Amino acid sequence: MKRTLPIRCPKQGRRLLRRARSLLDRIAVPARAHSGSDSTPVQDQPLSVPPSVAFTFRTDSAPDFSADVLDGPNLVARIIEHAQFRKIVDFFADNPSAQRSLMSANAQALLYCLIRILKPSDVIEIGIYHCGTSEAICRALAANGCGVLHAVEPFTATLAREIVRQWPNGIDRFIKIYDETSMQFFMRAEERNIKPSIVFIDGDHSVEFAHFDISVSARILNPSGFILIDNVAQPGPFLASKDFLAANPSWTVETSQLPPILKGYDRSRATVVGTDFAVLRAPPYHVVDGRPRSFGPVKWSSKFLTGVTLTFATPTNEDGVVSAQIILRGFGSELREKVFETNVRLSKGSLGVAIPSDGFALDRSFNSYSVESVLRWSGSQPLLLAEVPQLANSV
Repeated sequence: MKRTLPIRCPKQGRRLLRRARSLLDRIAVPARAHSGSDSTPVQDQPLSVPPSVAFTFRTDSAPDFSADVLDGPNLVARIIEHAQFRKIVDFFADNPSAQRSLMSANAQALLYCLIRILKPSDVIEIGIYHCGTSEAICRALAANGCGVLHAVEPFTATLAREIVRQWPNGIDRFIKIYDETSMQFFMRAEERNIKPSIVFIDGDHSVEFAHFDISVSARILNPSGFILIDNVAQPGPFLASKDFLAANPSWTVETSQLPPILKGYDRSRATVVGTDFAVLRAPPYHVVDGRPRSFGPVKWSSKFLTGVTLTFATPTNEDGVVSAQIILRGFGSELREKVFETNVRLSKGSLGVAIPSDGFALDRSFNSYSVESVLRWSGSQPLLLAEVPQLANSV
């Protein structure tokens, strides 16, 4: 992760700069390489230190976070205001791995506490550098006794694996490292059955890449899940966050709102004190409004589809029309695509609807298939789905 600091750094900035220089004196970051093929992992360049170098870690456990902090509104604010949070910050500040990380102890402690409370089955980290924050995440998963960190790192994965191999207390059991770009990783997330409740984004900081990471994370995130975006002082992550929130008004920002777009670079706009985070939280339901919403292509097993069922989280509070498009694609020596479209009028108080698509099929068999659902709602208030559209191919 690269940072460009102003010449006159505040105290915190000078401390980070000294830490970075100390780290780079001992461990050289591999030259960046890129692969456009999902079947060919990105390869690390040779390291300037032998892979047998010894790293040091705390072997004790982080303080347990209080069980009286439960999930609910304003969760991040309630975490950082809790007396136990300061003890957890001190634990990570005194961990030797802090010298291999550009992430603050506050940031690591917040991730640790979120994971202890939410107990996610899957956590995603985009960009792991030298595993300082990965260690904090896996300490939390180990304390929970369940969950996996999916760590995406196309540049320093070889060194990361060596560091992880030396982690104490068997916490390396809770991490999988992927030698992939985030695009390669997200293309296979469904196939790998990865359903995250927390995504930590610290990848490429250009606005286009940050926007991709945020948008695709949001699509696969569980309802009420969190996306933590690092380096919002920089233009790319900040602008990508603002653009995403503008297009998804049902999402919330934890602790404080991001400021208006007035500056490109601004160290004062993080939403959590002691971090450079914007912390975004998904709504508790799948939201459909006047903007067509795609639920993304999913793998399918046959050349036909008999219908789709929508289950609402709350009864509709008005009459309206739900417009559905179902796109069935076949892949083989050629690509075939067929679209089913219908409009269904719903009455106030509706709890759901089953939409039949009898006779909807491709004209021949293919090697593989996918189905994409797109919904739009005409009502003045959003339509809230309890789950993603359920597809059927029963005869």
